[in-house]
Amino acid sequence: MGFQLSVLATLGLLVTAPVLTKWLDWLPSAIAPLVAVPLAAFVWTLPLQLHVFGVVSPYSLPLNILTAPVITGISLGSGLSALAALVVPAVGSAIAQLLLWPTQLLIALVEFANQLPGNAYAAGAIAPSQVVALYAIYLLVWGVAALHRRWWVAAIVCLGLVAIPTGTAVMSRLAVTVLDTADEPMLIVQHRSRVGLIGSFSPQDVQFTVLPFLRQQGVNRVTWAIAPDLTECHTEGWMQLAQHLPIQSFYFSSGACEPSETPKPPDKQQLIQQLQAGGGRIYTLPLDQAVQLGDVAVRQVNQDPLALRFQIGDQIWLLLRESKTVPLELVLPRLATLTSVLWWDGIKLDAQALSTIRPQQAIATRPPSEAAEAWFRSQTVPLHVVAQQGAIQWTPKTGFRAIAPVD
Repeated sequence: MGFQLSVLATLGLLVTAPVLTKWLDWLPSAIAPLVAVPLAAFVWTLPLQLHVFGVVSPYSLPLNILTAPVITGISLGSGLSALAALVVPAVGSAIAQLLLWPTQLLIALVEFANQLPGNAYAAGAIAPSQVVALYAIYLLVWGVAALHRRWWVAAIVCLGLVAIPTGTAVMSRLAVTVLDTADEPMLIVQHRSRVGLIGSFSPQDVQFTVLPFLRQQGVNRVTWAIAPDLTECHTEGWMQLAQHLPIQSFYFSSGACEPSETPKPPDKQQLIQQLQAGGGRIYTLPLDQAVQLGDVAVRQVNQDPLALRFQIGDQIWLLLRESKTVPLELVLPRLATLTSVLWWDGIKLDAQALSTIRPQQAIATRPPSEAAEAWFRSQTVPLHVVAQQGAIQWTPKTGFRAIAPVD
């Protein structure tokens, strides 16, 4: 990926930067290249960036312009340090030490930009066909002289090629995805522009699984979220997510967990303050009472062991979590209703429990017991194991299928 981006950026510098420099001749001669070079590289790398990451940073262009003199000084100073070290090593070392200050300035500027609101706007990943079409337009404008002055027409066409398919996909989207998270099971509900989360996660899951998936889907805010067993084990993950994406409505109930490895994990009150600072509303998840979240109805049937039932369209999902103190048998009579999809974390479900729940489909976060697998085979109930297949997604058109992991 680094090679691809380098090739495209270099191509932009060769074919577009000179043209942009001429267009910017009204600027001082020392400033025009500082604007033209990063702008040309940005334009030529943008389609590939959208395809792979689905994210655009609105501050990248002004940041590149601002840091260009600093990077130039660091690069020239590094070369001078290397040459001097060939003759007198002590002189080369002294020059390298002088580069500490511009390097720290560069790092400070980048960190400042990363802390700005909206520093990573999720536009959504575009299809390979869109990437090919965009670069075809780029090459057409570059190769046909008559189109040089009509670049703005090409810009509008390119914008339409990205915005129209993405907007159409969002307005017709209905998908439920169980992510392949390492810590706790996490489910994402997407219905048009509304996005909901059910579950909990660690900071590592947020950084490497949840956020990349949401950004590729073009998600810039979470409509609602449910943390059915919010404890100090999970507050840090939720806080990290809230720092990147605002959560409009947050539901939680207390649970139990093993002591956290972090010395001082954020407590629940800190998380509530973080969510409220982003404009979120905080609710306690009621017991055995339906909560309507747009087109999704959620009911917490039991807290320990956790039994959470939610309806999406005409499908009724049941989330089960194991309890170390209360046997599942005590909750089974309350679960003897229609269940379209059983989603559980791989706890030991025997034939009696499965016969009571009677799922039509099943998703296990971790590999289930041999007895459970045998029951699913005997009843010809499809079983999907996230730990073996990767993330599982359901849509009305495709049904259940494993989707490629997000790198």
